[in-house]
Amino acid sequence: MENTQDSRILIMYTAEEFEKKTQEFLTQFAMVQQGQTVTVAFSGGADSGALLFCLHNLRERLQIRVQAVHINHGLRLEESKQEEEYVKQVCKKKGIPLQVYHLTEKPPMSGVELWAREQRYTIFSKIAAETKGVIATAHTANDQAETLLLRLIQGTGLKGAGGIPAVRKPYIRPLLWAKRQEIEEYCLKMEYQPVEDSSNQQTIYSRNYVRHKILPLLSEMNPAVVTHLAEYCAEMQCVEEYVAAQGEKLLEAAKTTFGWKIDVLMQAPEAVKNKAIACLCSQKAAPSRKKIQQIQQLMEQGGKISLAKGVKLASFQGLLVWEDSREIAPSFQEIPIKEGYFYQNEEFSLEIWCESCETKKNFFEFEKKVLNYCTDCAKIPNDTVLRRMQPGDRIRPVAGGVSKPLRKFYLEQKVPPTVRSRLPILASQNRVLWVWGYGFAEGLGQQTASNKTLCIRCFCGQKKEKQT
Repeated sequence: MENTQDSRILIMYTAEEFEKKTQEFLTQFAMVQQGQTVTVAFSGGADSGALLFCLHNLRERLQIRVQAVHINHGLRLEESKQEEEYVKQVCKKKGIPLQVYHLTEKPPMSGVELWAREQRYTIFSKIAAETKGVIATAHTANDQAETLLLRLIQGTGLKGAGGIPAVRKPYIRPLLWAKRQEIEEYCLKMEYQPVEDSSNQQTIYSRNYVRHKILPLLSEMNPAVVTHLAEYCAEMQCVEEYVAAQGEKLLEAAKTTFGWKIDVLMQAPEAVKNKAIACLCSQKAAPSRKKIQQIQQLMEQGGKISLAKGVKLASFQGLLVWEDSREIAPSFQEIPIKEGYFYQNEEFSLEIWCESCETKKNFFEFEKKVLNYCTDCAKIPNDTVLRRMQPGDRIRPVAGGVSKPLRKFYLEQKVPPTVRSRLPILASQNRVLWVWGYGFAEGLGQQTASNKTLCIRCFCGQKKEKQT
C-alpha cells in the first residue's frame, strides 16, 4: 500500500508562524469582529492553553478582548482543585480576565461525559449572551479526525461526515487547522506547561479509545492520516451545504397551499430528496435516518406515520400533509366583510379592498406565497361573511357545471381533511362565493359591469404589516 509522506506533517512552526496561521484561519471563516469579546474555554490542558496564549497575543492585531472561563466539574476531586488553581495562576500571570464555575449538580451514574458537556455548554451560552461575544473552544485537527472516525463507526450521514464546523455561532474553533504535535510545540515556545487530565488516558471512553488505539494504527499506515481526515471533513461540509440548499429548493418547489407534492419529491436525486425530507421533518420533529426512511416509505406506499407526540405525516391524494391531533380552535366565527378589512391569524392573512375600474390592475398576478383575486362588487350580496366551512355549504365551481357540496369540492381538489375546516371562505348563507386557494365561484369572475372591483389578497401565515 502506498505510504503518502505528506510534507505538511513535518512542519514545525515558529510561535509567530503559528499565530499567523491561526489569524489567517480566523479571517477565512470570519470568526471574530473588531471590539468583540472572545471567551476561551480554558481547562489547563495543552490545546486550550495554546488557544488562550495565541488569541491573547493576537488581541491587538484583531482588536478583540480576550478572557477565559474555567469549569470545575468536580469529578476528580483533588485533581480538579489543582487544575483550577493552576488555571488561576496562569491567567493572573498573563493578566487575562478569568471566570471560574463550579458544577454543583450531582452527575448521573452513566453518561457522565455527555452530562458534563451539556453543563459546560449551558454556561458557555450564558456567557455568550452576557458579553454578546463568541466562545472559543480548542478543537484541533486531531479532534476532527477522531470525531469523523467515531461517527463512521457509530453510523452517520453526510452532515455527520462533515465533522466539527469551524464556526457555529456563538462557538468558534480557531485551532481546527492545527495538529496536536504542532500545538504541543507552540506550548513549549510559550514556556507553558499544561496539566494533563488523567481521565484522557482511560480507554473505556470511546473517544479515548479512538485517540490512543485506532488513530495510532492508522498513522502507521499513513502518517498524514490526520491531515487527510480533516481535509475530508472540510470537503464534506461543502457538499453538505450544497445538498442542503438544493433540498430546501426542492421542498419549496413541491410546496402547495396544503402540503407537498410527492411526485416532485420522488423525481429528485436521492441525496437531494433525503435533504428535502429531513427539512420537512424538522418542522415538527428532530430528523433521523429512521424517520427519513419512514417518510420515503410513506411516499411510496401511502398511509400515515407518527413523527412526534400528537403529530402525524400523511400521504393524501398525491400530497404529504401534516396531521396535528391537537384541536384547532376557530379564531373567527362570522365576520361581515367590508372595504379595507384586514384579517390575520397564525395560518392566514387576508386583505379586502375595492379598486376603481379606471385604475384597476391585473390582480390575478401570482407572487410567491401570495394569491390575488377580484370580482365585481355588485355581485357580492350584502349578507356576505368571512368564515369557515359549515354543514350544508355548497359551491358552483368555475367551469364545473352544477352546484355541489363544499366537502365534495374539497375532496376533488385534494384538500387534506385536517385542512378543510381551517380554510377561510366568503359565503352568503350556505352559498359559497370564494374559497382560499381557489378563488371565486362560477359567475363571479373578473368581468366587471359596475365601476368597482372587489379585490382580495391572501398570505400564508401572519403578515407583519398591512399592504396598501
